[in-house]
Amino acid sequence: LLGEGACGGRALDVGAGCGSITERIAPLFEAIHATEVSEWLAWRLRARGIPTAVAHDPADAHALASAGLPTCGYDAVFALNVLDRVPDVDAFLAALSSLLAPGGRLVVALPLPLRHAVSH
Repeated sequence: LLGEGACGGRALDVGAGCGSITERIAPLFEAIHATEVSEWLAWRLRARGIPTAVAHDPADAHALASAGLPTCGYDAVFALNVLDRVPDVDAFLAALSSLLAPGGRLVVALPLPLRHAVSH
């Protein structure tokens, strides 16, 4: 999925939910961080030892910095099953890309068939 030699470095799981997938990818990296829109889920992630920022915008430098997380330079950014909750997918993907280190990888998964959970 990430390619040979892609392990190590820092990763960010955007919209990490309860953290079950975050915990599965964590061993692939030296550091794993998360964002979540829900304060409750962010609390649960932190309780599991995953540094987490509460952020509606994944590239919100203030939210990331306030949580003590890096604001850029991630070797991998994961957005797993969150695109259906995003009103502007192009802007969202651009924001995620801005978080990557040079050569970093953006990993996106979405539920099919895609049905937007966000009203416009």
